[in-house]
Amino acid sequence: MTSRLVFRLVVPTGSAGSTSTVYVSTRGFRTASTDTPASTYVQERVAKAGGFARSLFSGGALGGLIKPNYGVLVLNNEDGGLDTVASYAGGGGTVTCWWGADGAAFPAGYTQVYSATIASVIVDMQTVTIRQQDRFEQLARPIVTATFAGSGGLEGNGGISKPKQWISGDLGFITPI
Repeated sequence: MTSRLVFRLVVPTGSAGSTSTVYVSTRGFRTASTDTPASTYVQERVAKAGGFARSLFSGGALGGLIKPNYGVLVLNNEDGGLDTVASYAGGGGTVTCWWGADGAAFPAGYTQVYSATIASVIVDMQTVTIRQQDRFEQLARPIVTATFAGSGGLEGNGGISKPKQWISGDLGFITPI
């Protein structure tokens, strides 16, 4: 029995938080009326389905988080059918990949292989290339972005904008001011 990979691209379409969803596959098929999405044709557009690698080093240090890399997803766009995806997906969307046999219910009869975020999109006259990254990148942002105002008192002095601290759990003893 033959099988296929199916990719769901959820891309941001504007600043209001709205998204657009596109399904593509290594072999085109139509979903059943009981599938999600129901009665939808999933186009055969996948030219290169990416790859998988793991990095064992964090920057120049030995050890640290072992991060997966899903490579690039290359989609055929000779007819311009994915031009809207290319214009919206500057980064920040998600890619979900499923693997399953022909005739299986989608997505219930498929196995989810991975979920990644879109790091960048490169478009040329023939293809749309989506660089994927692990979702750990979403955690590489500061938890607290607020800074002290530098206006005196508890806000510090001298106009220095130092980040405020984040405390998790019991605060312990704090010396009264």
